[in-house]
Amino acid sequence: MTNIADKLYGGRSRLHTRKLQDRLKGRFAFQPWEVDRLNELKEQIIQHLNTK
Repeated sequence: MTNIADKLYGGRSRLHTRKLQDRLKGRFAFQPWEVDRLNELKEQIIQHLNTK
């Protein structure tokens, strides 16, 4: 979770991790740029797994 928050928000602070957790739990809606960035991260992870 911390690694994803770091890549999404540019920091490993508890605030960034908490922000991501709150959005995943549905407490707050994701911003459009967050959805775009998460989709990019998902593609990077899939590509990484396919190369192993």
